[in-house]
Amino acid sequence: MSRPISTKPTGRPREFDADEALERALELFWRQGYEGTSLGELTAAMGINRPSLYAAFGNKESLFRKALDRYVGAGMAFLRDALEEPTARRAIETLLRGYVALVTDPRTPAGCLTVNGALACGPDTDSIRAELTARRLAGEAAIRARLQRARKDGDLPPDTQRRRPPPRRQPSRPSPLHQHHRSGHRGTSSRRRKP
Repeated sequence: MSRPISTKPTGRPREFDADEALERALELFWRQGYEGTSLGELTAAMGINRPSLYAAFGNKESLFRKALDRYVGAGMAFLRDALEEPTARRAIETLLRGYVALVTDPRTPAGCLTVNGALACGPDTDSIRAELTARRLAGEAAIRARLQRARKDGDLPPDTQRRRPPPRRQPSRPSPLHQHHRSGHRGTSSRRRKP
């Protein structure tokens, strides 16, 4: 006689909120970068032990990729919204407003996770640097495609200049804007305006 197969999960049930733990990991990676964040710091911030981290998220690289997916899906949702706008002007306006809101929000770490995450990565983390670079390039390509569509649809004047993209910076060297925000600057100018 065969016994029924149990569909109950084995082991102890999770005693933590996985979404909240992932949000805490995201914030830590955003502040400190991938390589600058230790497993000890992650488990402390997430309020879990290492076995729970591995059981729920896999290794550190897997956790980082899940945090990056969360960042792109929620924090960078304005990019997706911008690309769906009916006009190029509204698309760029939505993009710029979203980015400004993200980098000036006092509740979020300074800068951009896809830049901060790659800073100071050594050779052992080339796969992370490559992932971050690929995601940034995909975002740029999506914006470029949206503007090309606007030109084709007549939303941009036909004489709009096509410019070659500037030479690529090394992934470990962020743009001045990203570096500016990485330093903790939140949008107020230290220069005095002339009266």
